[in-house]
Amino acid sequence: MSVALRVDSHTGALRGPLAQLQVLLEVESHGQAPGDLPAGIRRALEAARHAACSLTLARSGREAHCWMDTEAAALLLDDGDAQGRLVGLAPGVATSAIADLCELGPRPHPTAGTSWLTVPALARALADPHRADLSATGLASEADPALAAALGALRAHWRVTGEWPQAVTPQTHVLEVLDTEAGLWTVHPLGNRVRLEPSTAATVWRALNALVPRREDRHADHALGGA
Repeated sequence: MSVALRVDSHTGALRGPLAQLQVLLEVESHGQAPGDLPAGIRRALEAARHAACSLTLARSGREAHCWMDTEAAALLLDDGDAQGRLVGLAPGVATSAIADLCELGPRPHPTAGTSWLTVPALARALADPHRADLSATGLASEADPALAAALGALRAHWRVTGEWPQAVTPQTHVLEVLDTEAGLWTVHPLGNRVRLEPSTAATVWRALNALVPRREDRHADHALGGA
């Protein structure tokens, strides 16, 4: 193990330069990880190597990656300043860990209905949400004014991508969310426009869990965790 990487005695996480943690994952993908790693980290690396599902969270300019098999999960976190953490988890808590990173929790139920926005209008609103209004952003005429007001109180914009490499047909699923002081909206790209659906934390939680395949969704010849 590189001297720049260290094990947190309290959490068991492997900490150090993010680039070195990424190299460690790449080395393990070829079965060549160092032998002096703690057992929990070795098992997490094996989960990444044989993952039936992976989740990638993009939030606030940073990414977190999670890989799962039946026995374990590996979570790679960007802590900023080029530092990161590799955490071993039980596979059943992986989506909970991602939800915590998203700060998913109770929100008011949005008063706005479904809205349609052009992609550039939404991009402008997200780039400068404190000036979000119908005239400044060019939101489509269908947009509810309550949505424009909510964009002015944006808490976070995040996206989780789930990939299922071991499915009969490899699949990719995306959950994109606008988290505002007025509530949650899910984002659905459709050509050069996006549909924004008002949602609740419970609905978003179910959608997040749906990014992880059920056993019947997996390839018959590749049981979860198989090589």
